Amino acid sequence: MRKIDPSHYSSAQTRSRIKPEVVNLGELPPIERPSANAFGVNEPSEQVNARTPEQVNTRTGERPNARTNAHLNGRAGEQVNAPPPPTHRVIKRCSFNLYADQMRALSRIAFETEQDKSELVRAMLDAYLKANG
Repeated sequence: MRKIDPSHYSSAQTRSRIKPEVVNLGELPPIERPSANAFGVNEPSEQVNARTPEQVNTRTGERPNARTNAHLNGRAGEQVNAPPPPTHRVIKRCSFNLYADQMRALSRIAFETEQDKSELVRAMLDAYLKANG
């Protein structure tokens, strides 16, 4: 094990270090420690936690006694006046395995028609389901 000389770290050594010489700054003002506000820190004041009347929380913690307009069906949670289904189709990400020659042909068609491969597959599947579905 390596031995460490503790005298190297003694307090006597630290007192005898070279001190920097004092520099005459001439007419420049003396350097002072900046106040806390100089760095954007707010000093405690009345305005720190003050709220305007619009910000005051008016909630009482009680539930309103008024009924809502949503009527529930006999089934749990199903609404009678349910909103209509969306007009756009929702895309669901799926993973399928294709043969290499199918992928090459799909890539070629996508390049020639400047379409996305996913759009092409969706269009082809729609056409197949319309004809055979």
